[in-house]
Amino acid sequence: MYGRGTIDDKGPVIASLYAMKAVAEKMKIRKRVRLILGLNEEKNWECINYYKQNEEAPTIGFSPDADFPGIYAEKGIITIKIEHDWNIENADILEVNCGDNAINVVPKYCMIRLKLRNLEDLEKYQNRDGVHVEKLSEDTIKLVAYGTSAHAAHPTLGDNAIIKLLSYFKDNWYVNKLKEEGFFELESPKFFGGFSTIDESGVLTSNIGGIKYIDGKLKLYTNLRVPVETNFDEIRKYCEEGKVKISGLEYSMDHANNKLYIEKDNYLVRTLVDIFNEETGLNVSPITIGGGTYARAFKNCISFGMTFPGDKDMCHQVNEYVDIDKLMLGTKIYAKAIYELAK
Repeated sequence: MYGRGTIDDKGPVIASLYAMKAVAEKMKIRKRVRLILGLNEEKNWECINYYKQNEEAPTIGFSPDADFPGIYAEKGIITIKIEHDWNIENADILEVNCGDNAINVVPKYCMIRLKLRNLEDLEKYQNRDGVHVEKLSEDTIKLVAYGTSAHAAHPTLGDNAIIKLLSYFKDNWYVNKLKEEGFFELESPKFFGGFSTIDESGVLTSNIGGIKYIDGKLKLYTNLRVPVETNFDEIRKYCEEGKVKISGLEYSMDHANNKLYIEKDNYLVRTLVDIFNEETGLNVSPITIGGGTYARAFKNCISFGMTFPGDKDMCHQVNEYVDIDKLMLGTKIYAKAIYELAK
């Protein structure tokens, strides 16, 4: 079944709803069961924060928003904005944008529109390195980079159009300085501490998901997935070091979302993973992810399914789909999980 949300997360929501129906009709449990839905998870979580202020919190639960057999750790998530004066030799920058790309998605499009002060410079702007040049008028051109979208938790699965476009300007001192300091690196970027941040949850990943040009300043927005043993103060320290290395650089830290970490032998983790293994005949262990789910909004809650081990991650992807047999199997797994946690 193809469609936006079939695996992330409309399909799993419907599976959870039918699992609840099955438990209500066929099984006897002692606890109340509630399905909590939010509509702002990709941005600032206003919905779940409102819920927590006005409703009771669950005592135990799971979010069907990631992978089976179960997630015991989710990396911290933070958005870093850096800005600096930017100019291009013999050109006026008229516009820069990436099509309102969501910060947690690898951008598949980025463009810049330039007015050239010297018409002879037209010859310098040729199609290369995946960037297409279009002449708009006698002295105005547009450069467009096309990439491949992917979830920001897995930036290496995409092709970042912002990085591709900026890299076109090989002679620009600021672009070269960002490259030199590792700002364009996707995994363990030197700009944010490099390999010092690796732990059991993996490496720090970076997705430059937004770009703006306002009042002569280039603003870049990068979405970091921070390993569980690295705190945000350490990231701030590395940004301060970047300010020293790149004179005039400014930064801010926005939309911080703290990590989730529960011991692997915790009752909840152990129970859900055992249910998955029993229903599938597999013998797999709980895992960590770079994605962020509503599970981290509550105590005693983890993410559980619905992507199966070995399946391609289709979240935020073109032609997103869910395998119908696995959707049905996932529903049965959810029903058993609800029963075991609430009986």
